[in-house]
This record gives sequence, C-alpha cells and structure tokens, in this order.
Amino acid sequence: MTVNYDNPNSFFSTIRELLSKNKLPSNHFLQESLPSKLKWKSVVTKQLNTYVYWLNTLKDEAELKSTLKYMEPNHLLIGKNHPVWNTFDKTKAEVRKTIIKTKLVSGTFILNSDRAKFNQSPSPLCQLCNLHEENISHFLLDCPLLSKTRITYFEPIKDYVIQHTTEEVWHSVFQLKPNIIRLIIDCRHFISNTSRYKYHEHDRSQN
Repeated sequence: MTVNYDNPNSFFSTIRELLSKNKLPSNHFLQESLPSKLKWKSVVTKQLNTYVYWLNTLKDEAELKSTLKYMEPNHLLIGKNHPVWNTFDKTKAEVRKTIIKTKLVSGTFILNSDRAKFNQSPSPLCQLCNLHEENISHFLLDCPLLSKTRITYFEPIKDYVIQHTTEEVWHSVFQLKPNIIRLIIDCRHFISNTSRYKYHEHDRSQN
C-alpha cells in the first residue's frame, strides 16, 4: 500500500478515494482497527443512506432521465422503497396492480407506441380502440374503451384535490394533461406544493 500510495490507478488509491468521498474511516484507521464484516456493512449502509452527496446525486440523475419525468424525485430516499410499495394489500391482485403502477412511475410500462419504435409492433395504435397512438396520455386519459374505468377512479381523485385545495386550482393546474398524468402516476409533487397552490389562488382572487 505504501509503494502504491501515489499511484492514482492502484487499487489502494481507488479505495482511499471511495472512503474519502463517502466520509468513511480512512484505510489507515481500518488497518489499525479492523471492524467485523457485519459491523463494516452496518457502518457503510448507514453512511450511504444518510450521506447527502449520494442523495443529491440520486435526485439529480433522476431529473435527467426522460423515463422518470412523471416521478417526483425530491422525495426519493436511499435505502427506502418508493411509497407505491407501501400502500397496497399483499394479495396477488394488488401486487399485480402495484407492479403496473411501479412500471408507470419508472417509465418502463411498455405501450404500443414504444413497441412500434423498436419494431416490435407493426402499428403504434392502441390495441383497445385502434383509433389513436397508444402513448401514456392516451392510455391514462383518452382511450374511449377505458372511459368507465377512468371515471370510477378519477372522480374520487378530482374530489380529493378540490377538497384539499380549491376548485380554481383544479381548473387552472389540471387543465394540462402532463399535470393530470403526474397526479395519477406520482402525486407527491402536488401534495408537497398544496399550500403554494392555495396561496397562489388566494393572491389571484385579491388582485
């Protein structure tokens, strides 16, 4: 280790940089007081889960991913499940629903428009109505064959939003389809900004 101390390409230099970057004990300290495997695992896990650098890196990289554009990155926590996995009954049917919701949140739910891009489908049209391109907007908001299902679930969402904000907020913020999609897929952005929307509408009413 002493021989390769100044060699940036050596294994020991890499380890030293990793320990320093993650605010972990130095390699010299570890030489003098070597922890057990379980103790070291606990120290590393705790540090990575609480160290702001990796949390900010996770959020910054999530914001750059086009597939995650409907996910709220500011509530991500290292070592914690996304809330979608914390709010379901552990029956087979609910697990299947949660898997679909997780794919929607992560942008990995494959629709016909995606298949067509990669030559896995002869047409991007919706397989249910066969009228329009099957993208996320059509799937969640527009497909006529899903209208009854949409009303069943969407009306309570609308009522909840109006109850916790105002009807003006609903008509101003959620006229835009991207906002409605985001509300359905990952509503935490709007939950954390509820007070801001209220104040915004209050200010408008005073002007």
